[in-house]
Amino acid sequence: MRTGIGDLDAELFYEHLFNQDAMAKIFTGVRFPTASSHDSRKSGNPYRVHLGNGGHFEISLGAEGSWQPLDWMNFKAHAHWSFVLESEETRMAT
Repeated sequence: MRTGIGDLDAELFYEHLFNQDAMAKIFTGVRFPTASSHDSRKSGNPYRVHLGNGGHFEISLGAEGSWQPLDWMNFKAHAHWSFVLESEETRMAT
């Protein structure tokens, strides 16, 4: 088993309340590759767990909306998009 710290996520949110029953939210974020990296070819174990996102930066955008027409009913929609930037990553063949 391998333990350690993963990557660092930084996110920025904006929430707008239209009224007591309706809400919209937008957000953006960046994932910084702060996890310790290793070369699996040198470790001799191709199944070793990789911490974090493999040394890749990731950019994300999203939106969310909700509407509560009745006290016992709530509609919610959520969309999330992520884009991982290229980086070199070495893995042992199995």
